[in-house]
Amino acid sequence: MKTGFLKKTGSMVLSTAIILSSSLCGANKASASAAEPAAYNYATALRDSIIFYDANKCGKDAGVDNFFDWRDACHTEDGKDMGYDLTGGYHDCGDHVKFGITEGYAASVLEWSYYRYKDTFDKTGNTQKMLQQLKHFTDYFLKCHTDASTFYYQLGDGTVDHSYWGSPSDQTNDRPTMFKADASHPAADVVGEASAALSLMYLNYKSVDADYAAQCLKAAKELYAMGKANPGLSNAQGFYSSSTYKDDMAWAGTWLYTITKDQTYLTDAANYVINPSNGLPLSDKWTMCWDDMHLPAEIMLYELTGDKMYKDALADNINYWENGCKTTPGGLKYLTGWGVLRYSAAESMIAVIYYEDTGDTSAKDLAVSQINYILGNNPNKISYLIGYGSKWPLHPHHRAANGYTYIDNGNLKPAKHLLLGGLIGGPDSDDSFQDAGSQYQFTETGIDYAAGMLGACAGLSNIFVTEPVKDSVMAETSVDFDVAKSADIAIPVTFNGNTLDSVVNDGAELVKGTDYTVSDSSVTISKAYLAQQGVGDTKLTFLFSGGKIPSVTFNVSDSSGGPVAASNLEIQEYNDSQTASSNQIAPRIRIINKGKKAIALSSVKVRYYYTADGTQPQNFFCDWSTVGSSNVTGTFNLLTNPTEIADSYLEIGFTDAAGSLTQGSYIDVSARFSKADWSNFTQTNDYSFNADSTGFVDWSKTTGYAGNALAWGSEP
Repeated sequence: MKTGFLKKTGSMVLSTAIILSSSLCGANKASASAAEPAAYNYATALRDSIIFYDANKCGKDAGVDNFFDWRDACHTEDGKDMGYDLTGGYHDCGDHVKFGITEGYAASVLEWSYYRYKDTFDKTGNTQKMLQQLKHFTDYFLKCHTDASTFYYQLGDGTVDHSYWGSPSDQTNDRPTMFKADASHPAADVVGEASAALSLMYLNYKSVDADYAAQCLKAAKELYAMGKANPGLSNAQGFYSSSTYKDDMAWAGTWLYTITKDQTYLTDAANYVINPSNGLPLSDKWTMCWDDMHLPAEIMLYELTGDKMYKDALADNINYWENGCKTTPGGLKYLTGWGVLRYSAAESMIAVIYYEDTGDTSAKDLAVSQINYILGNNPNKISYLIGYGSKWPLHPHHRAANGYTYIDNGNLKPAKHLLLGGLIGGPDSDDSFQDAGSQYQFTETGIDYAAGMLGACAGLSNIFVTEPVKDSVMAETSVDFDVAKSADIAIPVTFNGNTLDSVVNDGAELVKGTDYTVSDSSVTISKAYLAQQGVGDTKLTFLFSGGKIPSVTFNVSDSSGGPVAASNLEIQEYNDSQTASSNQIAPRIRIINKGKKAIALSSVKVRYYYTADGTQPQNFFCDWSTVGSSNVTGTFNLLTNPTEIADSYLEIGFTDAAGSLTQGSYIDVSARFSKADWSNFTQTNDYSFNADSTGFVDWSKTTGYAGNALAWGSEP
């Protein structure tokens, strides 16, 4: 959710700088070798921030090597209307539009972070995942740059997209290619950001794949030339209205100079950041964001030239944030509302780099105070980075993570899935916070939000992390659990210096001491908890304080064959057609999860019992379902022991794509079936036929199963 009347609504990005000027190569570059104790684990926050980008991936390969098993391919025909493959890239925020200005901003800031702190990414074990995220950005930019003078920069109509609440994989509305940059349509802000990102990718990737890096550099030069020859601002339907393109072009110019040593780029950059009123670099009281890249450009100019006038401009900014910016009672620097944390996170990245370049410890302290506030040192004692610590918001404004639709008021419900690493908008000016998906100004996440946070955490990890982070190792990745022979499951763990912060089942956190316990060498999952999950696979994710995030799948079965009461399935049903004789039977089914934990719908079956009244083949139709008709299956079966009121049953099931049925939620299925010749059924002698109700009621004669175990109702 964005607005065109609020300027600078995105997070600020900082780019990694190279120390090339001899004036900055030694004495005034602050040393990060002397570590200090850190109140919060910045390496963990860095890891989670990197993972977050998996949630917003778009394209045919969005589900490949994705941390989140609830994300899959989406928007696989982007660009078709233009005759190009413009798939890939990242969704903007809680929506699914690909906006050029925020993608360019996020990509360039992330590239800068990696370039500046590569050793830290290596030390914390995050290099591989970070490079994966960076390349997903630049792969998309290369697709969008269809020739030397063209760049497509928005896929999806923001107005249409924002009216949709659901999974991106299920979004079927047209995805128009909204805008392109060329000689007739200037967009120097967008192409400048993309040029900076591609230049940085050249630096980051040349030792990995020289040919790919060369492609990136060629595109970066062409895009810069486009912006210089065609000055002007991009279009974004009013959602993102740039104030100027000069900051973006300056940003790009510093990186092209870094690579090529072509003085023209450096001269351009210096001219782009000059304030015409006084002939000095712009003294910016704002911070880094999609609409303001003056600070990163000036950092680079200072590092490249050593000219004090750039340092003075940066010092003015740091001083304002330390002494002039509004501060909440809890200590948050409150620049402006609507996603305030994106600004404090971005400024923290700027402050860390300023400290590194000048030795000003007050700037480092500023960054520490703001990031610590985000991670839990605030009046609400909550982490605004989802999944960090032991308490975080449960209602992020994010369609994919939420997992529901507008039809069932999904934006008002706790998210089905854990949006690990998502930085939400944050509190109000008095530290108050509304954890509600409908309150997007508080709870929305975004690729621009996360960029500054990631960079700040990388910088703080560079200061505070002295030893390489090691992965915790769990001895098992798959465990069998039989409800009938239940016992607690103890899994040996090698912690390697980490602690276990939490255990998560999809979007729900397990209760320490009740659902699980931790010893020096193992994690034990309670039998009571596992029995509650019902028959089928339950995947638990173990969030350690550092390193990779392992998961263990528990294969829950019940050899007793009796009802699995702990699954807490409830089936409601009525019949759409209640005539005694009909050419089709039309059960309306509601499946409710009354339990405490999510149930994978792929493990759920519902059986409707009837008399076939002949031997004709039968056809199944799903007219509508909450989870999508294509994710509902129907098969016909004969009873082993037929009776006068049932000799057959329709078994309704679900594909993996149907997802999970979370605590307290339900789904509806509007089904019907007929004989191949459309001859009539007699319904009055059918076991599951509900002749009296015109709406959903508990119906024990339609049975529900978790796996192969009866969880609801009575069989005939």
